[in-house]
Amino acid sequence: MANQYMGSFEHVIKQKFQCSAEELLNRFADEELTYVEAEKKIGLSQATIRKWAKRYGVELERGESDDDLSSNVRELFFSPQLNVYNILSRPWLSTV
Repeated sequence: MANQYMGSFEHVIKQKFQCSAEELLNRFADEELTYVEAEKKIGLSQATIRKWAKRYGVELERGESDDDLSSNVRELFFSPQLNVYNILSRPWLSTV
């Protein structure tokens, strides 16, 4: 992950791929890569890649795993059954 100790996203891309971040993101978009695949190639988080892609006006493909994860999280958190994920989101019932 690019941070204050490692250098900016642009700096990391320049070192690893010898091109600008915008060029690399455009290349990934042309190759129709997903954010998950870009994460694996670059070695930085999807959130970082999404932020910089938005900054440059580049949009990569949404992967199926993004949708699967969202639906799984939604299913766990909003399940009518009480579970460890949604316990704090449920109103407490008085047993008096």
